[in-house]
Amino acid sequence: MLSVYICEDNPFHLAQIKAAVEKCILINEYNMTVSGSFCDPAACLSCINAEKPLHGIYILDIDLKAKMNGIELAAELRKTDPRAFIIFITTHEEMSLVTFQYKVEALDYIIKDSPLSLYERISDCFSNIVNKQSSLSPDETDKIHFSIHAKDYFIRRNDIYYLDTSGDHKFTVHHSSGFFETRGSLNDILPELGSDFFKCHRCCIVNLRHITKLDISNGCIYLDNEANCVCAQKYFPVLRKLLSGMEMKNYL
Repeated sequence: MLSVYICEDNPFHLAQIKAAVEKCILINEYNMTVSGSFCDPAACLSCINAEKPLHGIYILDIDLKAKMNGIELAAELRKTDPRAFIIFITTHEEMSLVTFQYKVEALDYIIKDSPLSLYERISDCFSNIVNKQSSLSPDETDKIHFSIHAKDYFIRRNDIYYLDTSGDHKFTVHHSSGFFETRGSLNDILPELGSDFFKCHRCCIVNLRHITKLDISNGCIYLDNEANCVCAQKYFPVLRKLLSGMEMKNYL
């Protein structure tokens, strides 16, 4: 499901935009939801940094009458969501030219007008987004984003064997080409990994698809890359049930 975030400093216009978005989602039965609507860009950015959406849709007023304008907000949120769909709303058509200096790659610019026109433009944008999403290959949509030394990396979920903590608010990702360390917590990344991943210990998340053996007596999980990771005793019953449901019998 794609998350939609709206930031507009005028409460009346914010309500108009939100109503148009929700109407568009309802009528077209899009797999989308409004995850947040804000008058304050700082609150919007804080929410996005906490939720870390992927391929989010962001509808932003350019002139937010705050320390941060909509263009600056877009540049910041791209650090969290590099593949974001950004739609700018403004009363000044010429303001769209300013975005090029920030290189935020907006999907579209909507000039504030009547609610009917607003709905039609949002519908066009959402239709474009759905078409772009459907044209992506499974390989492109099945990647997890990591930020390493201010650079963006995308790793296929199935290429990840396990993740474990490696320091204060850091964890290591062990994958098919090696491993790397990044900042963050396991609790934050777990929802993004999907149902194939299981937190088997307070300091470890394992990819169920790569498990070959459970060593309950030693609290250990063996993987198909000949590596192993720790598992808390209390999680073995749950782990066995999950693997059984996936019809992975060779772990016994």
